[in-house]
Amino acid sequence: MAAATVQNSKPAPQSNNIHLRVTKAWQENVSSTPEAMKPNQLNVQPKISASEQSAINKFIESLHATQDKKDLFVLLSKQLRGLSATEHEKFIDGLLNTLKISEHPGDQTLLKEKFNPAYAMYYANSMFVTQINQDILSKFGQVSKDDDDDDDFDEI
Repeated sequence: MAAATVQNSKPAPQSNNIHLRVTKAWQENVSSTPEAMKPNQLNVQPKISASEQSAINKFIESLHATQDKKDLFVLLSKQLRGLSATEHEKFIDGLLNTLKISEHPGDQTLLKEKFNPAYAMYYANSMFVTQINQDILSKFGQVSKDDDDDDDFDEI
């Protein structure tokens, strides 16, 4: 009988107030989806000039013609080498959007089988080169230690 009285008893007014606030906050949190949980949507495509779109179309034709993975990497590297960060982003966004909205049946496979691996290789290469440059610059100007095993100048 004691268990029945505990189940039917109401919580103290102070704890009930906390309970209501927690319940209300939980319901508000559940009803609103945080930005990180919303589905990823394509960003609004920046305005691309006719010359930029022409360069993208020419690059897509080159992707179709190129078969070797090494050549794809070289093609992408040459295209992106001289671009600023904003131009780089604009080119990649334009290329992706052009391939995604294309009605040409080979463009979807082109994106998956050729461009994505080449871009992943390009990105990994950029990270690797950046790391090497940082290591070199951090050692630049340092005097080599006597216990250094490198005998670079012994044979000269």
